[in-house]
Amino acid sequence: MGKLLLVGCGKMGGAMLDGWLARGLAASDAIVAEPVEALRPQQAGLRVVASIERVGETPEIVVLAVKPQIDGCACCPTSSASPTKARCSCRSPPARR
Repeated sequence: MGKLLLVGCGKMGGAMLDGWLARGLAASDAIVAEPVEALRPQQAGLRVVASIERVGETPEIVVLAVKPQIDGCACCPTSSASPTKARCSCRSPPARR
């Protein structure tokens, strides 16, 4: 697998990252973009940046783990981290009745 960029490493993003690493993803194959310093993971070999503008390479996979109201801020189409091909899988919670 190529490089994976995880944008956001709060509760959801951190849980996904922990699961991937536990199941064999090499830390060197992941990059985490997290603007909140207290939420940045500390795993050895893992590259962590404050914003996607600092990634500096094009990842093969981009996973957005940010709250829906702020995801527009997380994805900058002019960034070098923006993939040339994108597939978005979004799931909204069911409406409450």
